[in-house]
Amino acid sequence: MKLDEIKPDIACYTSILGGVIKPNETTYEIIFGALCMGGELGRASQLRKEIQNKGLRLSLRMYLTLVQGFVDLLEEAVDKSYTYGEF
Repeated sequence: MKLDEIKPDIACYTSILGGVIKPNETTYEIIFGALCMGGELGRASQLRKEIQNKGLRLSLRMYLTLVQGFVDLLEEAVDKSYTYGEF
């Protein structure tokens, strides 16, 4: 899967960052899994386990790109909230 095929949304990210991540879990694997599964955290967790079992790791570059995507989405949401008063 190419990064530009991933269509993240704010609800997905906020669900992940709102308490789903545990300190002993690998954050970028959870984020990647949730993105791939369109925010379905149960299936994302399963994907994360599969990644761990196979010994696969996302590159640091992929992780940083996903984090940057999250920051971009938050900035966009804030801009819209000031413009349209959505929040």
